[in-house]
Amino acid sequence: MCTSPQKVILKHSIQMKNWTKTVIIVTLSVLWSKGYSSAQLTFEGAASTKVEVAAPGAGINVYMVYPQDGSFTLRIEGKSTDVIKSYKQQADEYEAVMGATFSNGVWNIPNAPLDRGYIVERTTPSEVFYFWLVDYRRYPIPTEGLSIFYAPEAPCQQVQITASTPFQDFYCFSPKGDLIPIKRKFIVHFDDLFYDATQKKFIPKETTLQVEQKEGRLSFISSLKNTTYSVKGDDYTELLGIQQKVVTTPTLAPNRLEIHPHYKLNGKEVEGWGKELSAPVELQMEAIVNAPSSTLVSWRIVQGNQVSKDAPIVMQYNGLSTVHRFEQAGGYTVILEASSQTATCQVAAEPVTLYIQTSQLEVPNAFSPNSSPGVNDIFRVVHKSIVKFEASIFNEWGNLLYRWNDPNEGWDGTYNGRWVEGGVYYYIIRAEGADGKKYDLKGHINILQTDFQQQMPTL
Repeated sequence: MCTSPQKVILKHSIQMKNWTKTVIIVTLSVLWSKGYSSAQLTFEGAASTKVEVAAPGAGINVYMVYPQDGSFTLRIEGKSTDVIKSYKQQADEYEAVMGATFSNGVWNIPNAPLDRGYIVERTTPSEVFYFWLVDYRRYPIPTEGLSIFYAPEAPCQQVQITASTPFQDFYCFSPKGDLIPIKRKFIVHFDDLFYDATQKKFIPKETTLQVEQKEGRLSFISSLKNTTYSVKGDDYTELLGIQQKVVTTPTLAPNRLEIHPHYKLNGKEVEGWGKELSAPVELQMEAIVNAPSSTLVSWRIVQGNQVSKDAPIVMQYNGLSTVHRFEQAGGYTVILEASSQTATCQVAAEPVTLYIQTSQLEVPNAFSPNSSPGVNDIFRVVHKSIVKFEASIFNEWGNLLYRWNDPNEGWDGTYNGRWVEGGVYYYIIRAEGADGKKYDLKGHINILQTDFQQQMPTL
């Protein structure tokens, strides 16, 4: 801040937006640069606020002043022996302050010139105080000729607002003559979207930004939707109680894209990537984008666990949603990309990787149907990544009792709705794994009977 040894304390300030000839008095307590005795600045008929500036050691306090009706009085608590001067650029080129009068311990300066510095010299004790008064009226916010376009340095992310007159910062001069910029933040408001991961969709929201000017323009991250942009003031308008005219740009469609993928594995939400999966695996893919700008959406699945130009493409699809069935072992990477209507801007989601296991098939040698439900009462294989499957059960005379084609299912020990007798039965299983391995298994299965089963009707 541009204060160094001085310290300013805003005791109390009341500003009204809808006044008519209301007298505004802002009192500021100030510590002098030497001797630490206190003084007060009072602005009668003007709103004022202290300004923070990035100039440590400059030895000056800065105030933003907004006269209510074009006239005000600056009052400085002091002594009749004080010498008050003003300067435009540096303190040693000072001028006498015209019209200053002293009464009851206060210097009164009607319509004190603004956009200049002031020097208060006190002889007993020896003290000097410097302050600068910025005339807010001389830095109007542009209200005509607003236009908006994509920022040349970042056309896919940022937009720029220009006006018939440039957006500008404030400034002051230190006692030594150093130009001190006073950064100004313009308030920009617009309709926007944000992605709600719980609802898996974009939700409307209003966005307000404080934007510093650069080369007379306002540059910032654009909205995700077609919208207008409004300049509502700056970071001083509310503090000074100013009713600023709101100005609005024409509507602009965004180049900025945002895309979020939603996946399901075998119809279920994905709890986490990186786990090995047993084929066949059905992957449902859906892209949520900030339409209507994102009209070109593409999916690619490539072999391997990382994105590479040389990776073989397994699947490619243009559209918001699609489904792919994985039946071969190995690693796969899913890539989702989107581009704007003009194809000048692109965005990509974080790639995800799937690992399909090598195949495995094991056959039990006994089970006990209708014994204890849920415990070894189904003849079922243990498997991983089996993509083709057929199993058949025969009795000792070669009669077919049961056949099924889903490795997740099995035989419950019945034939034509009745339990078969305990004993030895035979199976033939033919299958193929996601890794291309073929299985041709034959063997016998023992049905174990309990006392309870012996009481049940059988064939």
